[in-house]
Amino acid sequence: MVEGIANSPAAIDEFQVFHMAKRRKLTAKQKKARAARNRATSRDPVALSHQIVRRSEVLRRAGKFDDAYDILAPYREQIGHTEAYLFEIGMIYMNRHQLDEAEQCLNRAIQLNSTPAKLSQLAFVHHQRGDYVKAVGLYRQSLKADADQLATYINLSMSLEMMGLFEEAEAALQIALKLQPGDPKAIFALSNVLLAKGDLVHGPAMYDAGFGCKTRHPAIDVKENYWRGEDISDKTIVVWREYGVGDEIRNASLFPDLIDAAGKVVIECEKRLVPLFGRSFPEAEVIAQVNDGVSKVFTERPDFDVHIGQASLMQFFRDSLDKFPRHTGYLTPDPERVRFWRARLEGLGGKLAVGICWRSKLMLQTRIRQFLSLEAMADILRTPDVAFVNLFYGECADELEDAGERLGLTIHNFDDIDLLNDLDEVAALTRALDLVITASTSVFDMGGAVGTETWTFVAPHHREMLGTDHVPWFPSVRVFEKRKLDPWGPVLAKVKRELDTRLAEDAAPQRRAAG
Repeated sequence: MVEGIANSPAAIDEFQVFHMAKRRKLTAKQKKARAARNRATSRDPVALSHQIVRRSEVLRRAGKFDDAYDILAPYREQIGHTEAYLFEIGMIYMNRHQLDEAEQCLNRAIQLNSTPAKLSQLAFVHHQRGDYVKAVGLYRQSLKADADQLATYINLSMSLEMMGLFEEAEAALQIALKLQPGDPKAIFALSNVLLAKGDLVHGPAMYDAGFGCKTRHPAIDVKENYWRGEDISDKTIVVWREYGVGDEIRNASLFPDLIDAAGKVVIECEKRLVPLFGRSFPEAEVIAQVNDGVSKVFTERPDFDVHIGQASLMQFFRDSLDKFPRHTGYLTPDPERVRFWRARLEGLGGKLAVGICWRSKLMLQTRIRQFLSLEAMADILRTPDVAFVNLFYGECADELEDAGERLGLTIHNFDDIDLLNDLDEVAALTRALDLVITASTSVFDMGGAVGTETWTFVAPHHREMLGTDHVPWFPSVRVFEKRKLDPWGPVLAKVKRELDTRLAEDAAPQRRAAG
């Protein structure tokens, strides 16, 4: 919903025209006129500000945030105090996830001239930071000044949803849909609110609006042969991947239902998941999606009759909570590798083997409060009779070394497993563990999918909880709720107490049977 994130064809055309004009050979008269304008703007900071900001805005709307910043930066001393400059650079900071800088610049622009648009953008900064109360207050202040802002009603609903105020969020979106009937962004936002509320009939049914607002990116044109729930018992269907690896792992719980419904299923997934999915769903054909890493897909597929995105399956197979199976794991790691890892973990002293993941690879200001540090987890990681095993899939050698040398922590890191790319081996290791403690990353999806007891930190009213106090997708996952702005201390103390209780109840941990 952030202004400027999506590419604007009009903006790109303007950008191209601007540079074509620059390349044209100017007449003497045009050169003289340009020189006069440059002299005038150099004497008038406001005029110069508008000229420079226009150039920056074209680049920002085209998604070229660093280039836009480079246009503005040299003029900070001359025009950095002007309203237009402050608002534009605040928008750039927001799109670059530099929230502190964005807040500072937008506040200064509002002090010079408060407008509904500026208030809405500042509200979005607070939403990204997780201060939903402040965001809601600013959105409402903006709408009081101008009640006809479609995007502001949609963004207001997002903050209300995160606060668990689902009826108020729905009301905001109903106003948005009166302003613009059928708007796909408003319908998609309403779908998410209903999912978070636990309405499994209407929420999933509206989720395909994500294609219309470009939030969902289809691998195959949804206008042709898209499955809408009709009988496919004698048809071949391709189900293609969406979003990240964690989403794919979670959505894979729907594949058995699709396999039962279709004549043949072709699962098109991230290539790292092909071995694991192939073993887990032998009745289906599993192929790797080939793409350019952005939006274009080049997968060579077998002949098929219909297709569907993974995220659309829920509307057909999970329209009530009792449709979620109480499984002990639907992904099947290699049994031999599970036995290998179990023996290796036993070699750590017969202790309770606990996998840990404390953060994501992508540590932006917008996400950093969702994650924690090894130092913050130190009390947990000093628990006796526990062997802690690294499951974080990014570069962390320095963090682990610091945790050992400065904090005296022992975290086992197996250098013969590629935690990022070898997901089949990761599944085997995860299955061999007694427990996983993880931030909200794909590690918790993997733990739930292979049936390992998993403790994770999730914000209250999170969409994946579907209006409950747990994650219905994964019976083996336990949620420890933590609001984005809350300190980590209390929730980590609770985890420590629960771990101590777990050890007391199982003084001599017994490994689960392989597989």
